[in-house]
Amino acid sequence: MKFEKLPQAAVRSGDCRKMVEAIHRLDELQVDVRRPAQSPYQLKVAEEISFFPRKGTIHIDGETAKREETGLEALIELLNDTGDIPPNSAAAIALDIRN
Repeated sequence: MKFEKLPQAAVRSGDCRKMVEAIHRLDELQVDVRRPAQSPYQLKVAEEISFFPRKGTIHIDGETAKREETGLEALIELLNDTGDIPPNSAAAIALDIRN
């Protein structure tokens, strides 16, 4: 399914702590984060980037393997590098992760 057609990410009953943290943190950074309706484990954080908070796995569509970097902080760094975090968001300024 196309990224823009996926539902916005929301915390669901039964979500693990890492999923809840990821959704809240990415929302705070004004990242357009989506969550496939049938997936309890996956977040889509850009057209081509998937994140699996429980294990911290980052996968980019078209790459043959998961990224070596793992975890929410690695994802945030990647999103900052790709321009998927608005540089003037209050949270980005507070975290000093602007480009």
